[in-house]
Amino acid sequence: MEVGPYRGGVAEDCEPAYDLQDCDYQVIQASRGCIRHCSFCGTWRIEPKAMFRRSVVDSIVKPKVVFYDNNFLANPHVASILGEVADFRLPDGRRVLCECQCGFDTRLITPELAKALKRARFRNVRISWDGRYEEWPVVNAAVDALEEAGYPRRDTAAGALSLHADQNRRPAFDNG
Repeated sequence: MEVGPYRGGVAEDCEPAYDLQDCDYQVIQASRGCIRHCSFCGTWRIEPKAMFRRSVVDSIVKPKVVFYDNNFLANPHVASILGEVADFRLPDGRRVLCECQCGFDTRLITPELAKALKRARFRNVRISWDGRYEEWPVVNAAVDALEEAGYPRRDTAAGALSLHADQNRRPAFDNG
């Protein structure tokens, strides 16, 4: 198994030939890897060094963007990325719609980021929770922030993993 970006990252700067595809969406990664080291997840083993892009708008060519980040909100540049996506227009003047294939880390959702996600036109919002039951107030606060930003609770999907007492979650750094 190869660890890290394929062959040292030779493919990282190659953009897919979207002009050869008959679809209205594209896939972008604003980051690689994850700041978390959850015992049940292989991401940090396969991509041990988290890498973050500062900008994504130069890559946008389609009206729908699907972010394939493992932990989109962990990108230290996420606020500016959301701002640039919110203001971005395709050459024909259309704005883009976005979604994230992985759930948003509930520990990182703030009221400000929730509003920025809404302003950047993120749809089909999903959250992830991989903690213990005692941590449910964090999930509730994230859902509250999303609702206050304009995402109805009934439209917010959640993926949850429940940890047993002997399982651990080793964060790469503590977000507070």
